[in-house]
Amino acid sequence: MKSPVNVRDRRIVGGVKLFHTAIHTKLPFTFNSVVVLVLCGGSVLTIRSVLTAAHCPIGSSSTLVIAGAHNRNVVEANQQRRTVPSSGYRIHANYNPSNLNNDIAVLITPTPNFAWTTAGQPTRRPTGAQLSDLFVGDRSRATGWGRVTNTGQHQLSSETAQSNQGTCNGDSGGVLSVERPGHAQWVQVGVTSFGAAAGCVAGFPSGFARMTHFDAWINANQNP
Repeated sequence: MKSPVNVRDRRIVGGVKLFHTAIHTKLPFTFNSVVVLVLCGGSVLTIRSVLTAAHCPIGSSSTLVIAGAHNRNVVEANQQRRTVPSSGYRIHANYNPSNLNNDIAVLITPTPNFAWTTAGQPTRRPTGAQLSDLFVGDRSRATGWGRVTNTGQHQLSSETAQSNQGTCNGDSGGVLSVERPGHAQWVQVGVTSFGAAAGCVAGFPSGFARMTHFDAWINANQNP
């Protein structure tokens, strides 16, 4: 059974803290609605757009996007904050909340444009031959702003090597990236979508929207 991982506000289960030089592609988002403030993650696509999971913004009136954050609870000098109204949401037309297929969305941010800094850079997407790659057996890592404990179609899954590692509530929309031998940069191959309803530390795989499948859709929706 699948469970979206977008409800609380801690971190990756079994993970380690990263600093600005390592986390420049991922973002914390807060989604405002009449009943709840929901935390998700995401990644910068362009100077005016960010990528996240479709189930994150649905039902919210606006989204606070924080680029370049290390501590989202304070206003840091490196942060670039933008509030995106619901009119700036581009949700995949075939998103299915029942099984989380096509769980991908782009948020168009208002001006001013994002400025590229050491703490804020666009995510690195698959290109060329990578667009037909399944990334089987590649070393991967998930980054996010979700909890650190437990208190389908066109989707990737990451095997959890140990029972105390993996994505959790609050990590939705975040980055799954792979490292290739001989390449200095990690490439984003997935958008965090769901985890097992049994819990974050149960050792079950996490689910991600596959970037390569949605490459054309992202290209068509990433510009204002």
